[in-house]
Amino acid sequence: IAMDAPASEQLTDWLTRAPGAPLPEQHPRIRDGLWIVYGYGRFGREMTRDLRREGVEVQVIDIGTGLIDEPEGADEVIVGDATNREVLEQARVEQAVGFIAGTDNDITNLSLVQAARRANPSLFIVARQNQPSNSQLFEAMRIDLLLVPSTVIAQEALAHIGAPMLWQFVDSASHKGQEWSQKLLERIVERSGTGSPELWEVALTPADA
Repeated sequence: IAMDAPASEQLTDWLTRAPGAPLPEQHPRIRDGLWIVYGYGRFGREMTRDLRREGVEVQVIDIGTGLIDEPEGADEVIVGDATNREVLEQARVEQAVGFIAGTDNDITNLSLVQAARRANPSLFIVARQNQPSNSQLFEAMRIDLLLVPSTVIAQEALAHIGAPMLWQFVDSASHKGQEWSQKLLERIVERSGTGSPELWEVALTPADA
């Protein structure tokens, strides 16, 4: 969604946060080109499949452990440590537009981000943060798009519990496109400010409408 309609991703993220949470920054449109994914565990596989489904060229790197359960994918994976410049060069890092550090180890992901940036400072960086206690380290790295699985789960759970119909709206909004989401964001901010709005349900019955 962030690739095709950054305003839709921004709207979804904002509405599923706690009331009053600041409006997150919109990610600029991401350039077309090669993406490098490091880590071929469950997270890396899903990211790779999603990107390829959208027609994005992806090169996967893994230290080797992630290939045990999926031997047919081994031919498409460079086995090695991406903190090594030679491995990154083999993956064509200088031609890439994006890099995803997707292991289940925060120190490894931070090291990967640093190595990728040294090799290609223009990369759009996506990283997985596994432990909330490491927030300051990830913030200091100025990562373009950060995924914290526990936060994603909490936001979705709160949306389902606090406003069950919100998730239906969010799912619908994600397919509306950039222009629609941008206009809606501007309307909400104009009326409610930049804090995530409070949400409540209204029954549209003859008595209550």
